[in-house]
Amino acid sequence: MEQLRYARLGVGEGGWQLFAEDGEMKMYKREEEVNGMVVDPLKACHMVRGVTGHEMCHYFFSPDVRMDWESMWVLFTVYLVVLSLAQII
Repeated sequence: MEQLRYARLGVGEGGWQLFAEDGEMKMYKREEEVNGMVVDPLKACHMVRGVTGHEMCHYFFSPDVRMDWESMWVLFTVYLVVLSLAQII
């Protein structure tokens, strides 16, 4: 829940720093250390016109259709389906 709270914070709040920008897409990072390990969370904000958020998430996360447009992954395995809307890859 702590990470969700940080994700909802705006730029400049909670240590989020803009580090990349491409058109409307903006990527932010927050420098953090947990138990002596560097774990820098990332956050991206982007607007895609003409589709709903549900459609965007479906095409980005669903293994059934992601391989149609994702050229970097040759193979991946779904290890666990927690709910119909949550998968661990």
